[in-house]
Amino acid sequence: MEWMANQPVALSNTALGLSLVYYGIVLFLFSLILGMLAGFFLPVVALLALPGILIGPILMFVGPLFCLTVPAQTNAKGLIIATVVLQLANYVAIFLPMFGFDFGEFQPFMQTLNLLSNICFLLFMRKLAMFIGRDDLAARASRILIGGIVVFVGIIATAIFTMTMLDASMIMLALLGIGAIVLFVMYANLLNALSKALKNAKTPS
Repeated sequence: MEWMANQPVALSNTALGLSLVYYGIVLFLFSLILGMLAGFFLPVVALLALPGILIGPILMFVGPLFCLTVPAQTNAKGLIIATVVLQLANYVAIFLPMFGFDFGEFQPFMQTLNLLSNICFLLFMRKLAMFIGRDDLAARASRILIGGIVVFVGIIATAIFTMTMLDASMIMLALLGIGAIVLFVMYANLLNALSKALKNAKTPS
């Protein structure tokens, strides 16, 4: 494809952005697990996990910024811009209340910003995968998106029926939690695979 040959920097930056999000997820999860395990046995050691817990989200925030370089020919530019805007709005929604700001009736909507940002980023990756001819990766993005919607709806439905079916709701929440973890791992693997695919497509044959 012509833009792959003529805009290698844009392609490299996009691949780098995906890699940063991937490494951010891996670092955050590793540090979180380390912190939890160390907290049970050696509380002082749990402090070693703190840098990773802080750096991981930073990488996940910076990664999409690098992806803004993606060329317009991919038709994915709007999705990554929406991802970054929603991501910034999510951080505003997190930090402003710490300084006494109240969003009032908009608070429930503000809590969904991170979800909307992730949806846009998944659609961005799907569009990008289709553009470079990796329909298998595009299909993986679609499965993760559908799975995420199912888990989200399931959590809402479970919360509604918790008062009348407590035991069943607890079992359902456990299953949904496992499903969410599986989807999160699939999401991280997709990031890594798409990043590698972009790097391999850098020099088209």
